[in-house]
Amino acid sequence: MIWQIISGEYPPTVGGVSGHTSVIAHGLATRGDEVHVWSPSIQRNGHDLDVRLHKLPDRFGLRSIYQLEKGLARRYDHQVVIQYVAQSFGKKGMNIPFCWWLWARRRLQFIVMFHEIMVPIECDGSLRQNLLASTTRYMASLVARVARVVFISTPTWRPVLRGECRFLGEARWLPIPSPFSVSRDQEAILKLRSSFTQNSMCSLFLGILSSYPESMRHRTAGVLRKLLKQHPELGVVLLGQNSHQLSREIFNVDSPSGKRILTPGFLPDTLLSQRLSACDLMLQIYPDGACARRTSLVAALAHARPVVSNKGKATEIFWDRSDALALAADDDEVIERTVRKCILANGLRRMYSSAAVRVYSERFAVQHSLELLSRASAAVARSRQDAKFR
Repeated sequence: MIWQIISGEYPPTVGGVSGHTSVIAHGLATRGDEVHVWSPSIQRNGHDLDVRLHKLPDRFGLRSIYQLEKGLARRYDHQVVIQYVAQSFGKKGMNIPFCWWLWARRRLQFIVMFHEIMVPIECDGSLRQNLLASTTRYMASLVARVARVVFISTPTWRPVLRGECRFLGEARWLPIPSPFSVSRDQEAILKLRSSFTQNSMCSLFLGILSSYPESMRHRTAGVLRKLLKQHPELGVVLLGQNSHQLSREIFNVDSPSGKRILTPGFLPDTLLSQRLSACDLMLQIYPDGACARRTSLVAALAHARPVVSNKGKATEIFWDRSDALALAADDDEVIERTVRKCILANGLRRMYSSAAVRVYSERFAVQHSLELLSRASAAVARSRQDAKFR
């Protein structure tokens, strides 16, 4: 089987789509398939271990479309996967010509993975925002109709596709696995714990994995300030890019309390995994609530970390039944109380840790995604065979 994956992001670019594209590409290649990735984020043409890389010359403009046209136009026996995020296709999220090209090449029978659907239309939104919303709705509607198989990153996108985009076909949930593997180097993890303790004089560590967008920094800083004052044994480990911005909002880093905040900054996957495993508890606050498409949340589950997160409009129903998260109402005081409860109860942390391993294995592990893609490939092959006899 030969796969062609078109994505707006790929390592070394950091992001959920980048990580997902890499994990899926290498997973398919490990199964013995030939995998090609086309992206403007690729540094140069070549190989990433067993995956063949094709650098696009611009962000899905005319030159990229021309290159894709040459590479894919007559590959009707290949499986073409589109990693769909409108903003990653350039033109400020309004790249209609690229979607028209997909429509023109619909005989390729694309497999489309919708990481996001559209920018929401707001009654009190600006003209510019609602123009963007209307355009992304049109783009998503067009691309969904182009696809032979449609996947979504969370079940909450299903009613959006049906209601906003008038897509009446089947949209299947493709669970997103952790964007990086779990390190099994227990000696390295224990050394990290020891260094955390020496540097901060703390015995229990609360981790956060994020890119620290402005939408969550202020409220997270407020929760952490209270927790650090109430629990002198508590240290905080801020993982991911832009972590220093949050640390400055919590305390002056030169103060005694500031020494309890550890900010290792950007790390390669192995070191990031080890630091995540060294944390006793994770706090993951999201503007729209805990959601299956949040790779930072899924990574914490993969590492068997007990996680405190908040409910929101994007939170799927299955989280309440899974016991994999300490889900709090979307209120800072309730989130703080939930974290305190987990800090004080080692048995409660162990319970969430066990549930995290089980839920990740049952729902999110990469083999589930690879199996769903294999079924999609079989469906495309049957459709092509049927078309020959029409």
